[in-house]
Amino acid sequence: MTFHRSTLQRLHIILTCLASVLINVHALAHDLAHAPLETSAGGVTQTWTIGGVERTAIVHRPREKPSASPVILAFHGHGGSARNVERSMHFHSEWADAVVVYPQGLLTKSARDPQGTRSGWQNRVGEFEDRDVAFVDAIMASLRAQGWVDDTRVYATGHSNGGGFTYALWCARSSMLAAVAPVAAGSIDLAKLTPLPCMHVASRGDEIVLFARQERVMTAVRRINQCETESSAWASDASKQCTLWESKVAAPFIAMITDGGHAYPAAAPALITRFFKSQSKVAKATVSATEPIIADDAAPSIAPSQEAKPQSTSPSPPTAKRPRQNGNGNGPWNNDVGVFRVTDQTQKVTRVHSFERAGVASVARLANGELLAAFQWFPDSLAVVDGSNESAKPAVNDAFDKIALSRSTDGGASWSAPSSAIFTGLTSTEQHPFDPTLVVLDDGRIRLYITRNESHDFSRSTPSIGSAISSDGATFAIEPGVRFAVANEPVIDCAVTKLANVWHLISPKQLDSRSGPLAGKAYHATSSDGLIFTRGEDIDSKNNDRWLGAMVTVGDEMRFFGTGDRGVWSARSRDGVTWTIDATRLTIGGADPGVVILPSGEMIVVATVMKPRAQGANSRDNSPRRAINQSPPLAPR
Repeated sequence: MTFHRSTLQRLHIILTCLASVLINVHALAHDLAHAPLETSAGGVTQTWTIGGVERTAIVHRPREKPSASPVILAFHGHGGSARNVERSMHFHSEWADAVVVYPQGLLTKSARDPQGTRSGWQNRVGEFEDRDVAFVDAIMASLRAQGWVDDTRVYATGHSNGGGFTYALWCARSSMLAAVAPVAAGSIDLAKLTPLPCMHVASRGDEIVLFARQERVMTAVRRINQCETESSAWASDASKQCTLWESKVAAPFIAMITDGGHAYPAAAPALITRFFKSQSKVAKATVSATEPIIADDAAPSIAPSQEAKPQSTSPSPPTAKRPRQNGNGNGPWNNDVGVFRVTDQTQKVTRVHSFERAGVASVARLANGELLAAFQWFPDSLAVVDGSNESAKPAVNDAFDKIALSRSTDGGASWSAPSSAIFTGLTSTEQHPFDPTLVVLDDGRIRLYITRNESHDFSRSTPSIGSAISSDGATFAIEPGVRFAVANEPVIDCAVTKLANVWHLISPKQLDSRSGPLAGKAYHATSSDGLIFTRGEDIDSKNNDRWLGAMVTVGDEMRFFGTGDRGVWSARSRDGVTWTIDATRLTIGGADPGVVILPSGEMIVVATVMKPRAQGANSRDNSPRRAINQSPPLAPR
């Protein structure tokens, strides 16, 4: 049904008289916007019918008389509600001149809610027939019909699943948006994104959307937005760190990092509002790194004259220090590998060593009794260009984001300086090996199981498990073929051990190459030679622990040590299918543990741990509350 404006006005008067409430009716191609149903802190609950399904949202309008205004769309997480995020996000209080819409999701199935008993959003373009994209279209059409929308200043933000939908909306409606701000979220459609100003909020202790997964998403977004390699502080204090990357195409990226969990950070609304106020489709300006935090309506709009321009490409002064590789800002280089000694009887944990700027570690005891550790390494190396030699160039940090090795000759008390593993037999097009798992063979040789990818772009090829062999623990020859792969599914960061005459391989399941490991789910495969693995029955422990870690053989059983929210957990099995979870956990606040059991019965555990916050901070904090959930670094690198 189509109404002319005069018809709408008459209908409005009639309905107002009959119901004694204000009801706005708008003619849209596919929906009918109804009257406010209830009032909420100055907002009204409005209803749309789309494809026969009733959708609602809480709408805050800044004034009675419509005029072109910025619009913020704020989406709750899975299991949340518009009412809850209206209170927690409160953008209507942060930006009083903006129209703020808190939409309500529909019942949605997810990995954590397979029955679909809680409300949520689509995570990718085309999912659920784009029901939520259509909902946004209806909201925006009705606001435009009323004269409320400044189309140069439309923004989207969301928490968790709502942040995932924010990324999906970026894919589907990038031309509509001036900027986005996902919080505690990942993206499935990264390959479809085009440059757009973005602020991503993440917490290191996020137990739902793992911080490592969000790191990979943020790295990819910076690449998509053509951001500069150098970063600058934007807004930081003891509770958060905000880092800005300027963009060559006026699409700056800001990462806000906290030490919290999955909960929505209290500091986020003010900072997201500050970011949104600086961005418009008329002039996507660079974001000032020195601008004071403005959490009220005094923040000025960005004028066209402030439009961002690419930074100069002229060389730095001869005496300037320049990083060999991009290791600034937030990334896996902000983690360390902690080395812990665990007593056999009391399970007392003592931190004995650290490998700085490292993660995804493995450890093994060699035939000569030495310990060998392997890990992903991000050394912070700088080169100084000598001003007297104009032809001098900074050296390339070839060790950055490569597998490194270190040895201990005293049972793990001290370790040699890390050195890069040498690989022979790599192809010219494949991603450099990552995520090492050490295994000592019966003949004393060392096999390194690794994650391999045929290209540097995860959207073009699917990672799988490969291996390399070494007789000296320094130079590894790539073994031909694939050890284990699943068609069209990423297999990353495996654990391997041999029980009797059977090799067992476990790898955590993931939604895609950029996601973190799924809780409780893993692949299990077996082999007679450690080279050709056959997929068996998958593991589903039906808990919130991740099968991301290490596996060792003790007597007639295997033990797995994995990543958990409350410390390193362990389980026992004799067949790799049926596992018994141990009642106690190791009080190690780290992730992706590697384990070796010494002849004394003691264990040496290597795990990815958070760096101390500042100089003088307690670097031996083993509390599980500080645990992070590490998963593989993002490719392309």
